[in-house]
Amino acid sequence: MKSSIKACLYAGILALLPVLNGCTAIIIGGAAVTTIIIANDQRSLGSIIDDTNIEIKISSKLKHHSGLSEHAYIGTTSTNGIVLLIGTAPTVGLKETASQQASSVDGVRQVVNQIEIGSKPSNSQISSDAYLASKVKTLLYSAEKMDATRINVAASNDVVYLMGLVTQTEADNATAVVRKVGGVKRVVKVFEIK
Repeated sequence: MKSSIKACLYAGILALLPVLNGCTAIIIGGAAVTTIIIANDQRSLGSIIDDTNIEIKISSKLKHHSGLSEHAYIGTTSTNGIVLLIGTAPTVGLKETASQQASSVDGVRQVVNQIEIGSKPSNSQISSDAYLASKVKTLLYSAEKMDATRINVAASNDVVYLMGLVTQTEADNATAVVRKVGGVKRVVKVFEIK
């Protein structure tokens, strides 16, 4: 019962986001979802704050690197100091530069570089990936025997990335759910198993 209420709440928030103005949607949706996530996250509040700071610092470094900011499209997610880099870069050199920039940030324990070599994605691909990640997260919330608040979901070029501090059973269950989602080309697991 409790998980179905959370799933309905999360689905309702996601349904409202497209009709809200840009930043308003991010703030309202982010605040509600963040409250739910922090309450159930396996990490300490300090670790959550550290991961947020890591993401901000890496994003800033990537934004201020002229080659990366002009030619690459990179997303960053951190869980317990494990950083996932996704997106595209036009050369192997820029992909490696992104890893080096991420590795240089204090608190980073490991960088998992899943950046693909290619041109920046179109706006429609970016929107498609955002929709796919939302769809996957919503389905994880409605899945039985799983606490989706422990799982971070990211998508790039129709590939879904799953991160989080979870048990092996939770990782297996989440992966099984995501593999059934239409539009998912591949599932990449970046879980830290507890």
